[in-house]
Amino acid sequence: MLDIDTPARRVTITVILVAVMAISWHGGLDRSAIAQTDATFTRALATYAIARTLNGVISVAQGTEIAVQPVGVGMTITIGEILDPLNDLVERFSWLALAASASLGTQALMTDILAGTWLNITLTAAVLILLAVIWIPAARPWQSLIARVCGAIVFTRFLFTLTALVVVWADGTFLESRQNEAIENITEISDQLANTRNAATREDSGWFDWLGERISAQERVNSLQREVQSSIGEMVNLMVVFIVQTLLIPVGTLFAFWWLFRWFWRSV
Repeated sequence: MLDIDTPARRVTITVILVAVMAISWHGGLDRSAIAQTDATFTRALATYAIARTLNGVISVAQGTEIAVQPVGVGMTITIGEILDPLNDLVERFSWLALAASASLGTQALMTDILAGTWLNITLTAAVLILLAVIWIPAARPWQSLIARVCGAIVFTRFLFTLTALVVVWADGTFLESRQNEAIENITEISDQLANTRNAATREDSGWFDWLGERISAQERVNSLQREVQSSIGEMVNLMVVFIVQTLLIPVGTLFAFWWLFRWFWRSV
């Protein structure tokens, strides 16, 4: 049961309910949540596009051979085997990035839907009825029922808004810088793969440059191996970011709010 035995407590509850109603109609929290979620959504889509671009570059580069062939004799190095582990990971990551984008888009959509006029009107009616129950002694027998209904409406109205704000806060505080750094590194490997392919096949006519060309080819292979290993690590970092951003934090926040609502339901 709500503790409304004293005027001071009734006034406190009234102020809280009026504030909730004003926040609902003002919509500032909703607009902030939608705008910031859209920015995160756009960044996730850009990451997906980068992953698909890298996948395309890898697909082309896998058939490339680094060849050194002075007067028909030399060595040929195929880079497909080097790129296979990265290519498999990119394929899986692109699906995760797409799912993350869909999750963020869904959050923004649900926030917008639940901020609609129809739910604001419903919340206002529920708050006014609860205020009447609080201040009119004859209506006290309905207090528990009305309080639960009002709490359920408030919970529904702000659930996705608050969840989106928690996700955005966590993203800006812990995840965004890590994600941007990983994206920059992945973009670099994409550019290097393209350059490696463009410079891959070279043919000389004499033996004089054979040793230099062989060392140069081996250096390109070693550099490519290092870049692939680094990119695999950055790709895993991005996967962790998306899992935390679109699964762990939203689900954890929803669970926390659900637990609070259950506590409220049992308390009134």
